[in-house]
Amino acid sequence: MNPEQSKNRRLLGLIGGVALAALAVKFMTTRHESATAPAAVSPPLAVVQVHTVHAATEGGALQAIGRIKNVRESTITARAMGKVVRVAVKSGDLVKAGQLLAKLDDADASGRVSQAKGALAQADAARVIAKQNLGRFEKLRESDSASEAKYEKAQFDYQSAVGAVEQATGALKTADAYLRETTIAAPFDGRIVDTLIEEGETAAPGHPVARMEGGNDIEFEASVNASDIAGVAIGLHVTVILDGPAGEPIELPGDVGEIVPAQDAITHTSLARIKMKPDERVRSGMFGRVRFAVGARSCPSIYVPSTLLRRRGQLSALFVVDEASTVRLRLVTEGAQRGGETEVLSGVADGDMLVVSDVRELLDGQTARVQPNAIEGEK
Repeated sequence: MNPEQSKNRRLLGLIGGVALAALAVKFMTTRHESATAPAAVSPPLAVVQVHTVHAATEGGALQAIGRIKNVRESTITARAMGKVVRVAVKSGDLVKAGQLLAKLDDADASGRVSQAKGALAQADAARVIAKQNLGRFEKLRESDSASEAKYEKAQFDYQSAVGAVEQATGALKTADAYLRETTIAAPFDGRIVDTLIEEGETAAPGHPVARMEGGNDIEFEASVNASDIAGVAIGLHVTVILDGPAGEPIELPGDVGEIVPAQDAITHTSLARIKMKPDERVRSGMFGRVRFAVGARSCPSIYVPSTLLRRRGQLSALFVVDEASTVRLRLVTEGAQRGGETEVLSGVADGDMLVVSDVRELLDGQTARVQPNAIEGEK
């Protein structure tokens, strides 16, 4: 081996040693980081007290919660953009079809109409000239004084002018329609339930302006548990019980007119619409119950301490313990208030274990250990 080869071997050995040392340092650092990385923390065990929900039965009749509504209800919305310059109605007003409800600033829409009218006038003038020019070439062609190419060019100019007139006419119709949308009118005879916009606001397409109801026909819209809806049939006679003045109940007869086949994915209920005769004591929005004489279990009437409810915006929820002894946050629908308690209309079912102990520190998904409590012990 010559001196040059020996020198190269020593250099390669030195480089390899440095590389092995670097790998060793990286390996030790990785092990250190892995040893010091925090482990995933599981939620702590939740020690809770529960109360089993039981469905009530009243006279062998199925009951469901709901409200009175007008058969013909409508939310009137804006179909153009603009500043609201006038609101012509207020809650409780009786209106006729076509009557003004609100007016939007129409300066922009009027400008569009003027532009469209000008464009149509120009297009029509061009059509008249093109038609006259075509007529001259037709006479020249008869005497062989015009070439075929010039005659075809005159035909093309005239057809283009006719198309421009049609296009301008369509643009004017669109501008007129947009201008009409700045006037928001009642679509039918009825009563204004509520106004949803004020003067000075900027309306946009889809922005609600007012809520209306028409006629005196009313119905009761009831939310029936999915497990009970099979016992309800169209035409079934029912009794609607409403909360009247001073707490006096109002009982009225009715018939099941419609059952909505779709089920609410959150509350697990289906809508049943009850036809009723008009009554001067009844107004839309009144809360109540409907009793179906089908010999079935009624929907549970459950009152819980309001402190058990977790509220976020318009959503309310309760904690329950499932069959796997896991705490679950269940979305519910709130009903009437009674002292420090709130009625739960839907979201809990017969046999659910409702957490009745302190819920302030509970988390969805915690493993639960159920402790006996006085309420359950009395049963």
